[in-house]
Amino acid sequence: MRTNSEVVAALSAYLPELAKRGLSLQPRTSPEVRQLDAGVLLADVSGFTALAQRLARLGPEGAEQLSSVLAACFSRLQQLIAGYGGDIVADAGDALLACWPDDSRVRGLRLAAQCARAVRDELEGYDAGRGIRLSIKCTVVAGELSALHLGGVG
Repeated sequence: MRTNSEVVAALSAYLPELAKRGLSLQPRTSPEVRQLDAGVLLADVSGFTALAQRLARLGPEGAEQLSSVLAACFSRLQQLIAGYGGDIVADAGDALLACWPDDSRVRGLRLAAQCARAVRDELEGYDAGRGIRLSIKCTVVAGELSALHLGGVG
């Protein structure tokens, strides 16, 4: 049986930095809430529905092509966010939510805005093939966030 530290080490590769900071080697028995200031970016990619409908007509080959386009587009989006020091905290299918924790909010907001501009510059009009170009909408805000840990033992 694995120790808590082995489990934490194994899972940490799949968790956002924000979640890793909240990990504990001791099992939690009650919910915890932590407040933090941050800049936040919501990057929403549109055009996947039209692409999926066109590729569905091709059967399994179309599903493979759709998967390839999604992987390429979101891989680049993830790289851009990481390059600006962002932490992806949620994946909503065709959108990603990232944050930049910062005590003053100013630096976090600036980095989120710079990242949004880079995302738009690079991914707006992304050629998904079959005559479809994807569009991306970015929203940037700053404020106080609540980080919650709701699971635990007991």
